Amino acid sequence: MKVLYLASVVDIPMSDHGGLGGTSHVIEAARHLGRLGLDVTVFCRGKGRGAEWIEHENLKVRRLYRGSSTTVTTEHAGMTAFSRRAIRTPFLWGTRLLQSLDDAVKIVRWARINKVDVIYERVNRFSVAGTMASKISGIPLVAEVNDLNFHDISLKRASAIVVPEPRSLKQKFRHKAHQLPWGVDTERIRPLTPCREIKDRLGLNDSPTVMFVGSFLPWHGAVSLVKAAPFVCERHPEAKFVMIGAGPDEARTRDEIRSLRLEDFFIFMGYVPHNEISRYLSAGDVMVAPYTSELGAQQGRAEMGRSFKVLEYMAAAKPVVVTAVANRSGLIEHGRTGLVVADDGPEALAVAINCLLKDPARAKAMGERGRKVVEANHTWQRHAQAIKEIFQKVIAA
Repeated sequence: MKVLYLASVVDIPMSDHGGLGGTSHVIEAARHLGRLGLDVTVFCRGKGRGAEWIEHENLKVRRLYRGSSTTVTTEHAGMTAFSRRAIRTPFLWGTRLLQSLDDAVKIVRWARINKVDVIYERVNRFSVAGTMASKISGIPLVAEVNDLNFHDISLKRASAIVVPEPRSLKQKFRHKAHQLPWGVDTERIRPLTPCREIKDRLGLNDSPTVMFVGSFLPWHGAVSLVKAAPFVCERHPEAKFVMIGAGPDEARTRDEIRSLRLEDFFIFMGYVPHNEISRYLSAGDVMVAPYTSELGAQQGRAEMGRSFKVLEYMAAAKPVVVTAVANRSGLIEHGRTGLVVADDGPEALAVAINCLLKDPARAKAMGERGRKVVEANHTWQRHAQAIKEIFQKVIAA
C-alpha cells in the first residue's frame, strides 16, 4: 500500500526553535506505518532554501517550497486597522488558495506516477492541497484532525476522519470519524536511571528538579510555572527548574524570572534532539504541563484532550502535574498517575509540585503507573495499526 502523507504546515526536520508536536507526530506516525509494511512518503512544508527531497529518519520526505508572498503592512499611512484587515484578509485567503492549487498539482503528478493508494492529509486552515488533489485524481482521502483549524470542505471530501475526540466535530461529520488517541514512542522514551552526565551538565547535583518541556507557546504556561517557583523554593530551597525547548514566549518567561530574581533557580536548555529527550527526562523529579485557560480558546486544542509532553512524561515513568484544561480526556488520573490542578494559579501549581517533591516514593509510584497506561493504550504502534486498518477499508470501499 502506497501512502502520501501530507502535512503542509509541518516542518521536517523541526523548525529552528524545535520541539513542535506536529513534527514529532508526523514523523512517528509515518515511521510506524512504515514498520507495518506501508510505503509512506511525507509531503511537508519547506522554508528558506534546501533540497526538495530529503531522507529523514528513514522516511522519504518532499518539502513544498514557496516564494514569500506580499503582505499589507501596518505602516501604510491613512489606513485604519479595519481597512488593513479588509485588504489583507481576502488577499491572504486568495494567496493560500493559489498555493493550495499549486501544491495539489505537484501532488497529483507525483501520486499518479507512483500509483498512490491513499492520501492522508493533516488538515489545517492554511491549505486544502490534499483535498484538491484527491478531488482531481480520484485517490481516496483520509483526514487527520488535530484541532479545529480546518475547512469543512476537507472533511466533506474525506472518506474517513482520524480524530482523538469525535465530539469536537460537527454532527454531520461524526459518522466518518474514527476515534484514535495520539501516541508516544515507548521504545525511544523509556524509564532510565537518572543520567549522571546530564545532571552534571545541568549542575543539578542532587537538587529536587522540576522539568518543563515545550515550544513556549503562550498557552503552555511557562510564565505560570515561574510565578509558582517562589512558593516551591520556600519549601524546597535547593529546587531547580529545567526548561527544555524554545519558542515565542521564552523571552517573556526569562523576563519574569529576572523580575522575581529567580535566575539561580532556572536552567534553560533550548532545543534537545528527540532521541536525547529520554536522558534529560531521567534527571527530573516532577514534570509539569501548566497549560493556561488560553488553551481553551485555541480552536479545539483543549477539546482534543491530549498533550504530547504529558504522554512523553508518562512514557518516561515520571509523575505529572497538569492543569485541568489540558486533561479533559482524563489522561492523568488524579492521585494515581499525577496531580490535576484546577488552573495555572501559582499557589495551586506550587502545592501540587511540593506534594510530589516531599514524597518521592509516592511520586515514583505515580510515574510507574503512568508508564503502564501509555504502554497499554498510547503507543505509536497501536496508532499506526489502527490507521492501516482504516486505509484498507477506505481503499476497498
